[in-house]
Amino acid sequence: MRRLSSVLFLGRLALTALSICVLSLSACKSTGRTSRLESVWFSNASLYYLVHFESGNFLINTCKATPSVAAALDSEKDFEKAKSLCAEKIYTVTPMSLKVALTQELTAGAPDDLVGTKKQRLDELSSQINSIKSGMQLLIDQSNSMPSANQASFKTLIADTQKQIDKTTAELKQLSAVQNDANALKQLDVNTTLSLQSEIAATAAQQAALFTGMLRATTLYAISSTRDNTFIRALSRFVPNCGLGYAVGDQPIRTIGIENIQYQCMENGTVKVVATTCALEGYERINEACVFTGKGLTLNNFVATQSGICGATPAGKLTCWGKPAVFPVTLSDGTNATAQVDATKIAASANQLCSIDPKNLVFRCWPDVSDVNTNTPFTQVMGGRNHFCGLTSTGSVKCWGNNEASQSSVPNGLGVIRTLSVAENASCAVDTANKLTCWGKFYNDNNESITVAAPSSITVLSSSVGIRHACAVRTDNTVQCWGYNDTLQTFVPQDLTNVSSVIAGRYESCAVTIAGVLRCWGSGKGVVGYKNAPSLSEVQKIVTSRNGANFCAVYGSQNKVSCWGATSFGGFYDITPPSDLSFIRDIVITTSGYACAVQNTGSVRCWGNTADALQALPSSINLSK
Repeated sequence: MRRLSSVLFLGRLALTALSICVLSLSACKSTGRTSRLESVWFSNASLYYLVHFESGNFLINTCKATPSVAAALDSEKDFEKAKSLCAEKIYTVTPMSLKVALTQELTAGAPDDLVGTKKQRLDELSSQINSIKSGMQLLIDQSNSMPSANQASFKTLIADTQKQIDKTTAELKQLSAVQNDANALKQLDVNTTLSLQSEIAATAAQQAALFTGMLRATTLYAISSTRDNTFIRALSRFVPNCGLGYAVGDQPIRTIGIENIQYQCMENGTVKVVATTCALEGYERINEACVFTGKGLTLNNFVATQSGICGATPAGKLTCWGKPAVFPVTLSDGTNATAQVDATKIAASANQLCSIDPKNLVFRCWPDVSDVNTNTPFTQVMGGRNHFCGLTSTGSVKCWGNNEASQSSVPNGLGVIRTLSVAENASCAVDTANKLTCWGKFYNDNNESITVAAPSSITVLSSSVGIRHACAVRTDNTVQCWGYNDTLQTFVPQDLTNVSSVIAGRYESCAVTIAGVLRCWGSGKGVVGYKNAPSLSEVQKIVTSRNGANFCAVYGSQNKVSCWGATSFGGFYDITPPSDLSFIRDIVITTSGYACAVQNTGSVRCWGNTADALQALPSSINLSK
């Protein structure tokens, strides 16, 4: 039997002052043995969890804490004996499912919106740096204690963690230097507030990946009485289905993250994995994980969320790519969305999705969307941050979801609406008499708010509402903007006339004249890496990301694409589209700066911040005409 040496294994560290945790690993005390070490164990007051990697999956033994099991682990150092004694429940977890569960546990304490005071942000960044530094040293110690053959696979992850420490330290230094300068703080905000939540999620995902990778490499094991509640909570997500009325021999299928896992119910409550497939279309099993390749995928439409791209297939199924298994594809009742969306189209807010059926009815929205309107056909459904608004064929507007900023409270007395614009916490509608009505709130970088109410007594052709300001094309084809003006984004050039469309971004506002000339105003000056708007003619369309930090325009006789704006979100990226991209009919951009465009042929191309994609860019997706 294999005997176990004593090591300290998993430490739980605070990631931020908000008690978000990351995993770190301590040094393995080598015994000089060259054999592969294959097991770890965790315990709380009442249960033991024995984990070992076997046939491509993690096998979990769970049992009540008894003196005999404790003796086998603590004094006898005999893991095989412990496994034989701890066999009340045995079940299997795939590596990808375990990583997803750990990531979810590690980010569970993150608030939906981290916008707060500058002092809070300084504290959060400081806490994050200290925690990651502590974990980094433990990772280095652990790597140094491994056999040389096993070190290479972790060097890249360790180097990436060091880069994150360096970048976050630089952000903290920059923010500290100007914390009493309001104007400078506003310019720095995109590199702190907007990216902080992404930093937390990325760190948690990286630590979860590193942890599961080390388990799979079977270079570590643990004899430790230290309880790790994070890991135990993650394991508790995998309660075997076979205890829920299934008979021995049954093979239930359970969806976890983006995997469909078929189990077989064995005797004595034992559960084993029979087969694992990918729950979302366009994904393939590569190296024991579901990886988005887009192979053979056709979509009816696609939409951008905070961190990914989602679309509906002709069969009414949902698929998403970007951060795999991070964007919520689980319905509010805990079931997976993939088999139940029944969607002709998908609509998105920053953090939610709604499926729209063939009758243009909203079939359902998830996760955590209240007051969903499911009995009214809509010609258009648009999402903000955590709410939706829809325009009906009769010209009425209905909104649902979060209403903290009154963004879902449609004003009484609206006329017959012909155009609708929706932003994170606000909406504007133009009726057939060219009257403009807006509701909700604008928020600045200090989380202060003002009303979105449009200027009185103006008649408009169209409107565009953003996060901090809005603009409208008046009936004389001039532009008027209102709201926060911290980067001069509402200061419309006096010589701007003959405008056909306008769009409100974060730092800039942009308009297209009737002649197709692009004009932008405002400034990204002071935002690190900001790419200014180009000079373009023959512009057919402009789109912006949900936070307004990036723009793309379709222009010219070949419908080429030009993009500009921020180039940093949790790391720098290039927003420049591929040089051979042409004949574009639609573009979407995520908040993180990941963009996808569909060509007239239906072929989809993507570029931008691929750090969130974590996979090869799609090369064979098609969008239905």
